[in-house]
Amino acid sequence: MLVSSLSVDLYKLLLTYMAKCFFFLRTDMDGSLTMGLHMLK
Repeated sequence: MLVSSLSVDLYKLLLTYMAKCFFFLRTDMDGSLTMGLHMLK
């Protein structure tokens, strides 16, 4: 039970990280590099 709960938390963390990276890449392509860096922090 504990292991499955932990894996779910890791999965959510991974999805959040990927979403942030995707948003950063999109803002970078739009030319708002500083805005993307600010959102990552």
